[in-house]
Amino acid sequence: MRAVLERDFLVLTSAKKYVMLRTAVVAVMAILAVAILLTMGVVGSIGRTSPDDIGRAVFTGFAVAFPILVLVVGPALGSGAIAGERALDTLQLVLAAPVRPGAFVLAKFLSRLGAMLIPLVGGLPIAAICFLYGGISVSLFVTWMGLVLALASIAAASSILASAYSRSMSGAITLAYFLAVVVPLLESWLSCWLLWDVYVGSGPSWIASHTPVVAFGTIIEAVVGRGTTRSEVWPFFVAAGLGSIVALALASARLSREAASLASAGPRRGRTVRTIFRNPVLDRATLGVPFRRAGVGAWATWLVIGGLTWLIPLVADFDDDAIIAGMNIATWGTAIVLLARSSQAISVERQQGSLALLCATRLSAGEILRGKLLGLVVHGAVLLVPAIALAIVGSWHGVKSACLPAWLASTGVALLLFSSIGLRVSSTSATPGRAAGMSYAIALGSLVAHGFALLVAGMAGAWKSEDLMAALVTMSPPVNVTMASVSAQHGASGGSERQFLAWGLFWSVAHVILSLGLLRSAAVKIQTDDE
Repeated sequence: MRAVLERDFLVLTSAKKYVMLRTAVVAVMAILAVAILLTMGVVGSIGRTSPDDIGRAVFTGFAVAFPILVLVVGPALGSGAIAGERALDTLQLVLAAPVRPGAFVLAKFLSRLGAMLIPLVGGLPIAAICFLYGGISVSLFVTWMGLVLALASIAAASSILASAYSRSMSGAITLAYFLAVVVPLLESWLSCWLLWDVYVGSGPSWIASHTPVVAFGTIIEAVVGRGTTRSEVWPFFVAAGLGSIVALALASARLSREAASLASAGPRRGRTVRTIFRNPVLDRATLGVPFRRAGVGAWATWLVIGGLTWLIPLVADFDDDAIIAGMNIATWGTAIVLLARSSQAISVERQQGSLALLCATRLSAGEILRGKLLGLVVHGAVLLVPAIALAIVGSWHGVKSACLPAWLASTGVALLLFSSIGLRVSSTSATPGRAAGMSYAIALGSLVAHGFALLVAGMAGAWKSEDLMAALVTMSPPVNVTMASVSAQHGASGGSERQFLAWGLFWSVAHVILSLGLLRSAAVKIQTDDE
């Protein structure tokens, strides 16, 4: 166990990309602190803000930023722990060695948890700036650190469990984000919704107090209550520890069964699949899609995205805004899946040696890349079927007919850009783990940069110009999708509908051009490898 822990931890923390990640996290924390202090300083110069209010504002910013970073970075770090070993064909060697599966899983968990906490520890001194202004007690700060540690434990354990049960890196990272993010949010929502009367009447129930949303809500309530603490975080801390133990036990059981089956003799029987597409790369890329030799993971992904798409409209009695929100949820879920699959599309072929075989055939680099891209299109189209059905049903509940084409067009542009980013990174990455990590870092980093640009623009008073506001808001593909569907339904506020539509069209064209450039660069990289 010690050898696996030391090897994994040193390999993770000494990689250049991890150093860049650690530096980026600390830089984001510093930028966040400066932005909050500048904003509060401008207001405070007028005499409206006390030092205690500034301290509470700084703490609130970090109280929100740290959990988001944990849930974004954690699954990406841990999803390749075991799935990466399986992809490299080294897992069988490890299981054949005198290392117990439980110790192996625990070592993987501790290495990922430690690598996840190091950047957060580097940002704690910046978060402690709130003590210079006051308004935050030490007990509240310690309680908040317990919440962050519990979320980190959930993210690491969930990613290890997903990695143990996944055959591919793309499936591992998708399942890891589902277990670490979607499942806790659904648990929080169901417990609070089903027990709402109990919650309102006498505070959080015993079940609801063990959920992350309620635990985080008590932190915010403590800030509003000027330093008073509540004890609901610690039940969640205990529940997170028990949940992590269960997840690691399930992962150990999975590896134990896999180790026991290594000595089984006899070839495995496979099902033959009829060839549909002339391009063999495209035909193979569409395998695993629901309705075409799909496994349990593919069907689970389709059902989860479809369920989340229909969940909010069903609860809101098919309100038009809820229907549009469900359609946008389908876009984000599909974007996560396509980013994971595209980041593995070429790097897995290179790692397994099949990319050289493909380049040796009559297929050109463009045909190989085209097959991979069209395979992603088929995956995305199947995942968007529930949202399209929701939009059709929504036409009977007040959703305008222009919403569906506006949403489809903007979603297609956004998914094309995310897929292009994944394929470009995958074409230059040696391993699927590095490709997935870099793809998510680029995609999420661009969203963070867009949010910071909006914050700086707001501080500079740019919101007074409707045209400039529309240009900045529609710059990000996810926001552009939301604005396209909302503008088609209601129009932009303040009479700036034309500005939003014009700038949305401009950025859509720019994103398509950027996507084509990334795809061209990926094709050149594949051709270079062939030569």
